Amino acid sequence: MNAEIFAIDAFSGHGDYKEMLDYLSCQDPNKIKKTFIVHGDIEAQKFYKRQLRKAGWDNIVIPEPGEVFELK
Repeated sequence: MNAEIFAIDAFSGHGDYKEMLDYLSCQDPNKIKKTFIVHGDIEAQKFYKRQLRKAGWDNIVIPEPGEVFELK
């Protein structure tokens, strides 16, 4: 054997939902017109959407693949 292989199950370069809520905490949720969740699998996106709602955010969208939005 020339190498040892280790698995790190909890390592990520992305913030978890708590870190993302902390990042957004400087924003007034009432002034944000729409929030798009586009990263992660659908279950993670739905979970994050619930967490944002609990924190006072509204108008949260999980776009379908290929869905188009006009931003004004």
